[in-house]
Amino acid sequence: MLLAKQTCIELVHYNALVKEYSVRLDNAQRIADTYRIRLDKGDANILEYNKAKLNLATVQTELTKIEAERVALLAELKRMNGGKEISLPQDEFFPPALPVNFEEWYSSAEAKNPVLQYVKGEINIGKEQVKLNRALSMPKFSTGYMSEKVVGEQYQGITLGVSIPLWERKNTQRYAQAQVKASEMALVDAKNQFYNRLESLYGKASALRQNALEFRRTITANRNDTLLKKALDSGEISLLDYLLEIGYYYDAIVQALEVERDYELALAELSAVEL
Repeated sequence: MLLAKQTCIELVHYNALVKEYSVRLDNAQRIADTYRIRLDKGDANILEYNKAKLNLATVQTELTKIEAERVALLAELKRMNGGKEISLPQDEFFPPALPVNFEEWYSSAEAKNPVLQYVKGEINIGKEQVKLNRALSMPKFSTGYMSEKVVGEQYQGITLGVSIPLWERKNTQRYAQAQVKASEMALVDAKNQFYNRLESLYGKASALRQNALEFRRTITANRNDTLLKKALDSGEISLLDYLLEIGYYYDAIVQALEVERDYELALAELSAVEL
């Protein structure tokens, strides 16, 4: 279940990359066409045109790699789905809110964890076995009436008997108690490991969420792709300056997509403990 969810998250991420690089490809194609026309008119030199073509080829190559990875993810999902095709055109995330209070969420997750519940069950069974063994190891008293004839005489009266368990029964009791103690220690260790793992995942998810929000705010407040296009078209900046400046913006977009993907993956791990 977790692997399938992680694969879907990766697919959404690559859908977003395909969308982003398709926009970049259109822009790179427009620039290459513009500089070819300008070269024909004598308004640009061959060096600028070559830069435009190189930029176009770079974007095309990157988009081809991304699309290949996307196809591979779809094939993996198809395999997981028993050979049936899966369509997932989603290209952005709509993550659920991170639990506000970790301790409250952890208490709920612990109660649902099958491993911890199994160990608790084994402890309860062991304790019941200890009670049973204790009862079986207690001396047993019996009373009755007996009549016995001996040559020339007859004896009658009440009898009292005591049954003392063998040492083997006592050893069984000690072994059962040791098993319960070992299970209790294993439960404490399992709880500590479970808590530390979830606390680490929660902290990671919280940090990624903050980074994702900050990235998006920064990109929205400082996007200059439209301004750069106008400056290039009007001749205010060179093609080299344009490619360098737009590269910073493109890098920020990719980093934002990666952080959003990583946040989703962290959430998937957190939610998996409740399955």
